[in-house]
Amino acid sequence: RGYLTRVTDKYLFKGEYNPQEVLAKLSTTLASALDIREASQALVVTLKGEMRLTRAALITFTTEDSKSVVKEVIQDGYSDPSLLQLPETSPLLNQVVQYPELINSDTLRLQAQSRSLTDPALVSYNALLQDIDRLGVSVVLPMVVNGKAIGLFLVGPKLSGDYYSRNEIQFLNIA
Repeated sequence: RGYLTRVTDKYLFKGEYNPQEVLAKLSTTLASALDIREASQALVVTLKGEMRLTRAALITFTTEDSKSVVKEVIQDGYSDPSLLQLPETSPLLNQVVQYPELINSDTLRLQAQSRSLTDPALVSYNALLQDIDRLGVSVVLPMVVNGKAIGLFLVGPKLSGDYYSRNEIQFLNIA
């Protein structure tokens, strides 16, 4: 059954998974991790595989004197991981540092389209969308500790091409 599921998923990009099973698998894997890097790698690889994502990445950074510097990148599915070494001028990095809230690229696109061409915020929206598109990201989940962003979890599109549902976004937040 597992073999047939993998074969059909490969060609049909079936997007079904059981969130409880994925969380159970994550719990077991994370409990056996020896360090934070191993746990982070397990999180990225497990979610990418189980949710049938094109790519996923976990980026941690430090912010001092209004400058953010990437500390570590853990990824699965990027052909050029150097793309994930976000410069301190990255609109995505700056957005998450200032407003540590979930970013859904589809929602952001709709918000940008609803702005008038003379709206000064449109420049910010477009810069942020360019950064998101360059990274091939559908959802950005900030990692927040004590109200301060310390990292990003980047989630690429699903292999099926489907949009992310509210339940899936909630699941990603839990994971």
